Amino acid sequence: RAFFEGLADPERPVAVNEQGTWLDPRRAQTHMAAAFRKAGLCGVAGQPDPTSHNLRFFWTSHLLNDLKQPVTVVSRLAGHSQISTTLAYYSEASMANLEEAMAAID
Repeated sequence: RAFFEGLADPERPVAVNEQGTWLDPRRAQTHMAAAFRKAGLCGVAGQPDPTSHNLRFFWTSHLLNDLKQPVTVVSRLAGHSQISTTLAYYSEASMANLEEAMAAID
């Protein structure tokens, strides 16, 4: 957690090039694909190859659904201008979530 403190600056690049400026999105995707291949995550039977979009979807969904972070926080981290976007695409009403909500009412 300490590693991430101070990193949530919306003006700060997430991925940088050798000069410390914004990394071109295509180049970032190339680097990520190479890292996924090196980690053995590509070509797994029955699974799509990972992409930066998959990673974003997983992380955002995990924060919201599993770690129960407030939607306002997750929405901001995801860069959504509307909370409704985060709720529409990343929240899930799984049976476990519904049972947990019902137990909280009891």
